[in-house]
Amino acid sequence: MRKRMLQSLLVMVVIALPFIGHGVYLLMTTWPNSITLATGPVDGRHRMIMEALAEEIRDELGLTVYLKDSAGSLANLRMLEAGEVDFVLYQSGARRMIGDQPRVAEENQIRFVSNLYYEVAHWVVNRDSEIRDVADLKGKTIAVGQEGSGDTAMSLVLAEHFGLSPEDYEAEYLKYAQVRARFLDDSLDAALITVGLQADIFRKLCEEGKIEFREFDNVDALVRNHISLTPYTIPRGVYRTQDRISPETVIKTVALRSQLLCRSELRDSLVERVTSIALSEDFMKRMQLGELFSQGTEFARAKPEFAVHPGAAHYFDPTLKPILNSDFVEAMEGMRSFIVSLLIAGYIGWRWWVRRKTRQSEHRLDRYIRRLLAIERKQVLLGEGRITIEDDCRELQNLLDEVTNLRQDCLKDFTAHELNEDRSVDCFLEMCHALSDKINAKLTRSTLEGRFRELRELLLEQKTGSEESPPAGESV
Repeated sequence: MRKRMLQSLLVMVVIALPFIGHGVYLLMTTWPNSITLATGPVDGRHRMIMEALAEEIRDELGLTVYLKDSAGSLANLRMLEAGEVDFVLYQSGARRMIGDQPRVAEENQIRFVSNLYYEVAHWVVNRDSEIRDVADLKGKTIAVGQEGSGDTAMSLVLAEHFGLSPEDYEAEYLKYAQVRARFLDDSLDAALITVGLQADIFRKLCEEGKIEFREFDNVDALVRNHISLTPYTIPRGVYRTQDRISPETVIKTVALRSQLLCRSELRDSLVERVTSIALSEDFMKRMQLGELFSQGTEFARAKPEFAVHPGAAHYFDPTLKPILNSDFVEAMEGMRSFIVSLLIAGYIGWRWWVRRKTRQSEHRLDRYIRRLLAIERKQVLLGEGRITIEDDCRELQNLLDEVTNLRQDCLKDFTAHELNEDRSVDCFLEMCHALSDKINAKLTRSTLEGRFRELRELLLEQKTGSEESPPAGESV
């Protein structure tokens, strides 16, 4: 019975496994219905690119895409660590520039997707000011970016490179719109802004004619001290307007890579598709991602600050892509121990239920045991009311035959496997042997008592006969 139930359970599990596997595969590989992208500050290049990327994802993947405003790179990184957004743009090295050391658990939430373009450090001054070099910045009001932005982190590095301490200038944490307004009313002397070329903030500032560009000295030394920075040159006239050319000369500066990052939990297939959209030729041309367009995957994969997401790695190197979906493999590996534990728990529960049911129901041995106990009670009560020992011996012999027949019936009712596995059968047979020994002992004792009684009666008869016979020579 148990064997049949176990076989039935195994058959049901085997039949259900394909359906369970298919359900797990869909659960582990299905994309979310929506994703969230951090945009960055208004008038910045981050916002332009992320809004365009969101539009492409909606059109090509059919997902609902939400955009979440942020102050910039550092704020993006914190939101990504907290799981509030799925994709962000981040200025490489910004966290190290402010001396922030992330916890391992937080850093493990972040994965690198691709470099998209260079974020260029711009040092601009009010055209009406008399700032010509670094020494003129002392005592001036300088916009250092919005708090939580990559501008702020880069401004600290540049101020240190200029030899300026926090007491040497008045730092203003301003949004891009506020920077424009402060330049227009001449309440701002300079600004340190790290943003991609063609950003709206500089197009508007150049059209208004209130700023001039300044170049950095000792660029090589700055790059040597900060490995995330790269020497960069702003071409003359890149911000050309109808009235003027800006900048008027080539500007030597530094740049860092703007990296597309994502959450580590995102499906590999989803990240792979988003990577293909961001690195498509049409998207690069539309967003004017010059470095990415000219250098290709060499620029896209250069100097990742975080571990590369497997989905992005599959896009860059298709030969690394496994035959099975890695999300499914990872999920099944995580589910393997759970499924095995579940099967073991189910088997143990089934065994417990069978044993409990068996205990509650009558065992096949119960009727044999009841018969054996009845025989034992008979042999205990034997002798009460009996007249002769011969009757006792005859009754004991009958009881011994009943025990033998009962033992044979039991052995016929149980198979060899059951005899090996069921300890209760052994106990019953031992009880039979013990009762047989007891009856044999009682039978032997009764037989001996009968023999002694017969012998005593014979001796008494002989003694009585000798006393009654006359002596020799005496007449009767």
